[in-house]
Amino acid sequence: MFLAGEQEGAAADHVMKQFGTLAIFVLFSIGGLNAGGLCSFMQGDYVAAQEEWLVAAGQGDADAEYHLGMMHRAGQGLPVSDTEAAYWFERAALRGHLLACYHLGLMFQEGRGVPQNDFQAARWLELAAEDGHAKAQYLIGTFYDLGRGVPQDRSAAIRWWRLSADQGERPPLLALGRVYEEGRGVPQDSVQALAWYRRAVNRGSSTGLAKSEAVARKMSAKRVELATELSRDGEPVRKPGPSTSRR
Repeated sequence: MFLAGEQEGAAADHVMKQFGTLAIFVLFSIGGLNAGGLCSFMQGDYVAAQEEWLVAAGQGDADAEYHLGMMHRAGQGLPVSDTEAAYWFERAALRGHLLACYHLGLMFQEGRGVPQNDFQAARWLELAAEDGHAKAQYLIGTFYDLGRGVPQDRSAAIRWWRLSADQGERPPLLALGRVYEEGRGVPQDSVQALAWYRRAVNRGSSTGLAKSEAVARKMSAKRVELATELSRDGEPVRKPGPSTSRR
């Protein structure tokens, strides 16, 4: 059952309203689901959905494996079981399923359903990040910043944070502001720091507001104006040059 146009939107709204958190994850990969399992899930028949997805999973369907994992993780129609969730996430992740890679990475990071393992967490998060998952990009950037599960590499951290920030995530904006404010892996640059903090403010961050005010108090009006110009959403923050690399 594949819907299009207004019907697809109406079905999406119905799932979101009726079935809660797991519905969000269903909609992320709605096109690849076994049709019978999707239909049953949307009707609230979780037993039938599980049966359909188990059949599909037995045939190597990564979407079905991922959604079985989410059912166990969220306790949607099945008992909450981190162990079962991790099992299904790993099966789907080994087939290259982006969201499964991300959630499996989180489970290794947190030690939920699997032994806590930074190396494995970094492995799966980086795979999801390479496929464009914005939250995974932020997290693997943090792993590189701290040397957690990977060799410490601040340049790699900044690269991943920039990619995540370009997709609209707020945390990497604060992280980038901090590294330029402190000169961690890059030359210390208050204009760049303020620009990144202001971008976080533009996306509703109260922390970004406090940080930007503190940094701006130490800068000339001209440099604050330059940072403001650089901070406009939709425009990349330029790399620091001779005119912006001094405090």
